[in-house]
Amino acid sequence: MDGSDFQATLKANIDAYGLQAHQLPSSLQALDTFVNNFISAIQLTMASIAPKVRPSPYTKVTSKQWWTPELSVLWHAYDRANLRLSTSHG
Repeated sequence: MDGSDFQATLKANIDAYGLQAHQLPSSLQALDTFVNNFISAIQLTMASIAPKVRPSPYTKVTSKQWWTPELSVLWHAYDRANLRLSTSHG
């Protein structure tokens, strides 16, 4: 994503919503509409310019979804037993 591409697209989206920076909204409703349109222009720009992030299938969150607290207890019990066995024969 290039910053100039983002700025150009944002300017085009702001213009498409008819937003004018030098015009102050005259009422609370006009301010609310202005802010909503401005946020929409930013979101539209981000959706069209910013790269989509795809989480890696190898991240800790997704790779261990099958791991449960019960498995942790069993793993620790196995690890302790294995440690006792190795120290008694060592």
